[in-house]
Amino acid sequence: MIFGQELPETPLNPKKADVQTATICYLYPDHHAYFPNGTEAFVQRIKNLILLEFLKTEKSKNIIKATLSFIIEKDGSMREIKVFGPNKIFNQSVEKAISRINGKWIPARQAGNPLQSKIQIPFSMDLK
Repeated sequence: MIFGQELPETPLNPKKADVQTATICYLYPDHHAYFPNGTEAFVQRIKNLILLEFLKTEKSKNIIKATLSFIIEKDGSMREIKVFGPNKIFNQSVEKAISRINGKWIPARQAGNPLQSKIQIPFSMDLK
């Protein structure tokens, strides 16, 4: 089993954080799985679909963080969608938003053959 992570080439404390993903693939892929318009577009779609009416946060905490984890199948579909974070209502809202996204991912490939891979994306929302 091989674990891989793409690391940014920016300083450790950038002013604006980019979306970082970690891809876990069991073989050495020629390219990793990716969303057609980029991971940033995928995260933006999630943010647009999240329903926040039931979300409760502490008064001093306006930023909610979570980690998305899912498997990209060989056909580009997502399965085993899980969200890990301290706010359970936010986690459930993110899971529901992901299930409403219609687009498929481009699967990882090795020698032209599609591979199954696992994607992890740190995710945060500012509720100001």
